[in-house]
Amino acid sequence: MVLPTVLILLLSWAAGLGDYPHKYGPQGGCADHSVFERMRKYQMTGVEEGARAHPEKHAASSGPELLRKKRTTLAERNTCQLYIQTDHLFFKYYGTREAVIAQISSHVKAIDTIYQTTDFSGIRNISFMVKRIRINTTSDEKDP
Repeated sequence: MVLPTVLILLLSWAAGLGDYPHKYGPQGGCADHSVFERMRKYQMTGVEEGARAHPEKHAASSGPELLRKKRTTLAERNTCQLYIQTDHLFFKYYGTREAVIAQISSHVKAIDTIYQTTDFSGIRNISFMVKRIRINTTSDEKDP
């Protein structure tokens, strides 16, 4: 049986919540150092307004410090919008676009059920929504 690419992508994303087997660890990946540096700077923009007005308070700290306020999240913020792309083998196995969409729907619904009922250190009610689908047919076999 062909293991669906969609399921592999979703499960590999979900696996990032536990031990990460990649040689670079959960912080590493295929991006270069400049991407990580840009994201770190973006994360540092969450510093409270009071801390920006008095930078001397934090000058003596031993290292970078994230001063982010915890706020309640809206229901929309707990929804992960997915762009799902299937390969030609997935289409070949199921035969029609409708069958492929039904399989994607089934997988997303199963993942949604799992994440809705799981508590990730206080983060709850995570849901998934398919925003866009690209189905590569057998004629797209050579297309990346």
